[in-house]
Amino acid sequence: MGPLAGQGLISPEFDYILALLIGIAFGFVLEQSGFSSAKRLAGLFYGREFVVLRVFFTAAITTVIGVILMEHFGMLDMNLVYIQPTFTWSAIVGGVIMGIGFLFGGFCPGTSLCAVSIGKIDAIFFFGGLFIGVFLFAEMYPIFEPLYHAQDLGGIFVFDSLGMSRGLFAALLIVMAVMAFVVTYFIEQYILKKPKQFNLAFIKSKPYHVAAIAVAMVFALIVGITPTRSQKIMAQAQECQQKSDFSYMSSVELAYKLLNPDNQTLYIDIRNADDFVKLALPKTVNIPFASITNREWEDFLGDATKKKVLIAHTEEQAQQAACVMQQLGYKHIQLLRGGFSEFEATIIKQHIPTTGMSDTEKTYIKKAHTEILQLIERNKKPILEKKVLTKAKGGC
Repeated sequence: MGPLAGQGLISPEFDYILALLIGIAFGFVLEQSGFSSAKRLAGLFYGREFVVLRVFFTAAITTVIGVILMEHFGMLDMNLVYIQPTFTWSAIVGGVIMGIGFLFGGFCPGTSLCAVSIGKIDAIFFFGGLFIGVFLFAEMYPIFEPLYHAQDLGGIFVFDSLGMSRGLFAALLIVMAVMAFVVTYFIEQYILKKPKQFNLAFIKSKPYHVAAIAVAMVFALIVGITPTRSQKIMAQAQECQQKSDFSYMSSVELAYKLLNPDNQTLYIDIRNADDFVKLALPKTVNIPFASITNREWEDFLGDATKKKVLIAHTEEQAQQAACVMQQLGYKHIQLLRGGFSEFEATIIKQHIPTTGMSDTEKTYIKKAHTEILQLIERNKKPILEKKVLTKAKGGC
């Protein structure tokens, strides 16, 4: 219930009660779907029972549709969802071991617990073996550790690996699931010696199935064209950039503010992390441009009592970031005129323009130059993406 709890719609305490109720409902659905039967589960490997495949595909596409739509409407921030890292070799070896256990025992860890709950003796022995396996793995972990962490690919997504958009992958997954439902149905009918001919009469005899397939295809189209919340905000920000009047701060003013800090101003550097580490101004926090829409920053940037000074490579990028922040409801935003490049040239490198600047400002630049460099030297550990919220972990 993370999205509802994160929005403040339910209390954290009630969140646990809902999780319990959802868990009970999940177990009930598994048992009613036949997941407590070892014969039915193992039948998938023998090509005669495809209930497991259909239930898992249904769960997958329901989750995909829910996640994409909730993320689009701002109910879920995928940047706060923990993605389990992929360790290639441990996944392969573990998958083979689990597959063999599934084939011979007729259960996976989750379905064995489902069968235990209704008193199946074979499942009780299987579940006991699971604890023995966990104990042995824990005791022998130093031996298995190199394999366990081999070839860490991080929290990757399938659609990124395939070089396609999230929406396109989700649409193709739904289409593939529907095709799997249809094909496995005919395979089962063939095994039962009740072959069916796919024609117009057959389609008319299955109105509910046809309606379900039509609904799935509609959702495939919806998720295929639905932009992410970040993409939607960025598109709105481009229109805002043409219309908005921005408040600016000069490089000289920023230098003075950095040397005379107050508690009412936040200095946000929206350059990427590599550039920020190379040269970071004192008192600044790094929030790369692409991360501004992340919900982890809501409390930090949403403080209406503080002014936010945006520092970007260029003034134009700062304008884009300001528009994004306005779309998110953040207020009191000011931009560094000319961007970081102008500040670096004027204050740090002392390329003082011959016109457009008073003698007082030129004198102050020479003074600020030395003090700013000293502060940068002392600021050896710049603030990188100050995390406000932690990622939620979980899974089956």
